[in-house]
Amino acid sequence: IHSSYVDEVQDFTEAEMKLLMLVCGDPNGFFLTGDTAQTIARGLAFRFQDLRSLFHLAAESDPTGNSLPPREIYKLVNNYRTHSGVLNLANSVVALIEHHFPQSIDKLAHDKGLFDGPKPGIVGGTGYEELYALLLGGDSVSAEIEFG
Repeated sequence: IHSSYVDEVQDFTEAEMKLLMLVCGDPNGFFLTGDTAQTIARGLAFRFQDLRSLFHLAAESDPTGNSLPPREIYKLVNNYRTHSGVLNLANSVVALIEHHFPQSIDKLAHDKGLFDGPKPGIVGGTGYEELYALLLGGDSVSAEIEFG
């Protein structure tokens, strides 16, 4: 394998990434994407700095000298799928994580929406019937909920 694209890299352990690096043979052949604020696997505390360390170790142990550690991590902040109302709420949650658990997440620029949208609302209730009534304006049997 000469090159590899890995998406959702935040859900990989360092051992899994090391194994991929060995299988690929050329650490410079990787294109990795991920978001440390989206780690969903229990027990993982992914940070790009830890990943960068793996590449530095690979470069140091390469007898040919062909492996180079990554020069730069490119940060993509424009979100093309979600409006700014939702992103502002998500950015607030990320800011709380950064404040209270600063070592658990990479400090990256917050996502920016390319179009405005309403502020999300926090819904409280005791069951599905109240949620149906709120979203549909009444009957939970005859109407469909459309998200997106």
